[in-house]
Amino acid sequence: MRLIHLIASSLTLAALAAMPSSLAAPVPFARDQFISQLGADLGSHFKLEGELQLELIRPWSPPARLAETWSIELLEYPSVPASSMLVRCRVLADGANAGESTVVLRASLWRDVWV
Repeated sequence: MRLIHLIASSLTLAALAAMPSSLAAPVPFARDQFISQLGADLGSHFKLEGELQLELIRPWSPPARLAETWSIELLEYPSVPASSMLVRCRVLADGANAGESTVVLRASLWRDVWV
């Protein structure tokens, strides 16, 4: 009986260790993550080929709260992609609105070409 209990408890511990931890620690919204998500959204919206590099022209301050998952939702796109763009976006913290902001971006698109 003791052997069965020992085997059952070791199997339970092994199953718990193999399970992914779905609870991530809340973190602030990093500037690099913000820019990366903006670039991915703008690149897919305009169907850009190559590497879109973005730089914030004005200082950006992250939301004051912490969250497990951060995302952005672009509210207004520029009419055409340009080297300087004005973008309005909403920041979502765990799916809840954490604020809206308008950001000014300097953009460059890098891609391979034949010379």
